[in-house]
Amino acid sequence: MEPKNKKLHDIHCLDVVGIKNPSLAAIKKFIEIKNFQAAPYVLHSMDVIAMDLAGTRLRQLDVSYLKKIGDQYNWQIDLDEVLRGFPFEALVLTGLDRRILWTSHGFESMTGYTSNELLGRKPSLLQGAGTDPKKIDQLKLNLKSSETFEIQLTNYRKSGQAYECLVQIHPIFNQVQELTHFLALEREV
Repeated sequence: MEPKNKKLHDIHCLDVVGIKNPSLAAIKKFIEIKNFQAAPYVLHSMDVIAMDLAGTRLRQLDVSYLKKIGDQYNWQIDLDEVLRGFPFEALVLTGLDRRILWTSHGFESMTGYTSNELLGRKPSLLQGAGTDPKKIDQLKLNLKSSETFEIQLTNYRKSGQAYECLVQIHPIFNQVQELTHFLALEREV
């Protein structure tokens, strides 16, 4: 409860542009930097437009590289449609042995692992004590079905911090309908 001698100030509308990964803490910091003398304040309306131009460019490079891999293996998948259909933060490409062949820049941001640390390893390295074994069994069963599916898992960053991850996995076939790879689109929830 605020002391009676402090006056609350109203901020009726605040438009914030250019904050990467906006959070309440980032917005409060923005307000402090802009030197609003309105603390304590009551904010009635806020529009936040997050801009991450470097991240957008890296995402475009990742998608372009993934398409080149697809051309090399003659994938019969519409990557543009797949990537447009699921809002993702990270991409992971594995072979049929489920070993990581490639990860996007967003995967490093999400997990703390670089691509070089993960190449040849299995995504299961992200699982830990809080990962539900029943979901892992379901994931393995779904992979055997060779159909697209979604699953939410508790994963762990390199730092050991747990996070909830929604994963959409696409089996990828070549032009003669042979399964060649799995593509995982991931986002933190």
